[in-house]
Amino acid sequence: MMLTPPDAAVAVVHTAPAAVTVDYQRLLTLIGVNALPRRAILVPRYARRMPFPGAGAPPWQVETIARLLLASGVAAISAVLPDRRNDKYGYTLIAAALGIDALRRAPRLDHETLVVVLIPGRVDARNGLFGATHGLAALFHPAAAVRNTTRSIPALAQMRRLGALLLAVADATTISDGRDAEAEYAEVRNVLLASRDPVALDAAIAARFGLNPLQDIVWLREAHQRGLGMADLSAIPICGDVEALRDRWGLTLPLSRRSTCSTHALDDGRCENSGELAARYRLGAFVPRLPDALRCSRLESFLKPVQRREDGLCQRRERVGAQRAAA
Repeated sequence: MMLTPPDAAVAVVHTAPAAVTVDYQRLLTLIGVNALPRRAILVPRYARRMPFPGAGAPPWQVETIARLLLASGVAAISAVLPDRRNDKYGYTLIAAALGIDALRRAPRLDHETLVVVLIPGRVDARNGLFGATHGLAALFHPAAAVRNTTRSIPALAQMRRLGALLLAVADATTISDGRDAEAEYAEVRNVLLASRDPVALDAAIAARFGLNPLQDIVWLREAHQRGLGMADLSAIPICGDVEALRDRWGLTLPLSRRSTCSTHALDDGRCENSGELAARYRLGAFVPRLPDALRCSRLESFLKPVQRREDGLCQRRERVGAQRAAA
């Protein structure tokens, strides 16, 4: 049982809270995941240890992809998981409910192993794209699940050499932009993306954030030049709901022109940059209504710490604003 031959195509699906599980199945069909090997390894990435919208692979992404793999005939799934005491995203709860083993050491990689990297749509400070390519290094260096590392290209080269099957899936239902030092920024995009080439997926997401993959992101350029993946946008075919990638994501103004940045959800579910110190991100913008069969994600336990963190950020911004006004 094999995946169809890998290429640089990126599949895009526009989704909605009521249909996110069905849309994930459609996404995998678009990218050509027809038959799967017997073993799979999940690598969910999260940029912040405390949940923030768009900063980590959301729990419904991890659960839905795992269930789809099991339904497709994958017999054994393991995952790179955080310590249960420090798991704020609910990954360990999902793994326990679905019988997914925590990966304790570097796994055996061959053509019968599928490595699935699950990422949010996010860019960090200094244009640090929080990509799927870096997630591959987490198989050998678990810290790479949380932050980018220089070991990503050697890890990708090793997997190509061993013939491991790769699949990168991005949940951009809500994206986040951490390029502003003052505060985080998030906006709802309702988009799912996938590719069998993690470099191509990262390049497509980088372009949505206004970055040139070959000029602005060193590790994407290196991977492209070494033939480990495709980062040339002109050579990456997009299939599915192409119109969902029409708009640019994230912050647009130069950072030097903004003194503060906060998250503010509009009535139609979009979010935009707001100069108001007390602006809030309303979490109801994208909360998937999962079917009865999907009850492991523990959405309430995931969303409550997000709300608490946002409340704390708003209070801190208000105090800073008052102190500046008094000065």
